[in-house]
Amino acid sequence: MDNNKFVLLGLFWGTILGAIILLISGNMFALPIGMGIGSALGLVLRQIKANRPIKDDFTNIGNSNREAATDISGERVDVELVEVGSSVIEVIKAVRESNPSLGLKDAKDIVDNVPSIVGEQVTREEAETIKARFEATGAKVNVR
Repeated sequence: MDNNKFVLLGLFWGTILGAIILLISGNMFALPIGMGIGSALGLVLRQIKANRPIKDDFTNIGNSNREAATDISGERVDVELVEVGSSVIEVIKAVRESNPSLGLKDAKDIVDNVPSIVGEQVTREEAETIKARFEATGAKVNVR
């Protein structure tokens, strides 16, 4: 059986499970819950069939985009914030836009401790986008 068929099979049985739970309990959220359980079961079955660790599917989700970008340009660069300028709040906003996982305090710490890296191991195109974002706020950045 093809590995992707396990996911579809799990989704099918999850839908059936959700429908049964819906009929028994009357809970309108039973169908999506059953589908989620079924698709997770399908992923587990696919990993068992492929004889790979289960965590591989979940850890490589973000890496696939980064690898694709590396294949195209091949070059990775860092973007360093050198000077903040007069608009500190706008620079903090730009740091948070460049790194959405950062909190406000972390972004402020980066701005307060220049020079600091605001884009690490990004493609040349991403670096130019980040550089333009910071230069629009009056900050100075270096791409290295």
